[in-house]
Amino acid sequence: MVLAFAAWLSFAIAAMFHVQNAFWAAMPVWVVAQASRGLLLERAFFRIVGTLIGAAAGFAFVHVPAHPYFPLALLGIWVALNAGLTHILRGVHGYGALFSGATAAIVVIPAVLTPGGSLELAMARVECTLIGVSVVTLVTGILTPSSPRNAFYANVRRVAGAPMTGFDFPPHFQFVDRARRARRVLRCRALLHAPLLPYPQLRIST
Repeated sequence: MVLAFAAWLSFAIAAMFHVQNAFWAAMPVWVVAQASRGLLLERAFFRIVGTLIGAAAGFAFVHVPAHPYFPLALLGIWVALNAGLTHILRGVHGYGALFSGATAAIVVIPAVLTPGGSLELAMARVECTLIGVSVVTLVTGILTPSSPRNAFYANVRRVAGAPMTGFDFPPHFQFVDRARRARRVLRCRALLHAPLLPYPQLRIST
């Protein structure tokens, strides 16, 4: 219900300001929405930053006084650069680079292939993105629960620091138990570099 209301409100605001294709404003609502407040704010921030940087780069490429297809070459370099950044930046930080390249493509490709009115259409797309992201952040930010960070790290410490207790098993079984615990620790370390999961408890099985 909350997301549906945020999508409707985004569409209503875009339509009120007579933005072309106002229904675009509802699309970012479903993409940015997250299960934890911290991830929602991070995702919204990097979506806005990436959109603004990509739009600025796209409009700059279009206005370069050169051959009409030269902006496409600049766009290819820009998209390749941002694609590389998505592999370098960790977690949600690469989200900004992703939409920086995508927004530049939205601006440049229509302007080169179908000149005349395409820049206004690209500007409307950017405006709808900013409206949708702002609305979903304000509407759902308060109702979205915070991330269970403390429970997550407590579970990691419990798994990583649990003593080797039990009965007097043969050495083979002790080795298997140590290997099993090592796999659990590696999984926890991998999860530490990923976005936090929106679950109240993290259960790691073998």
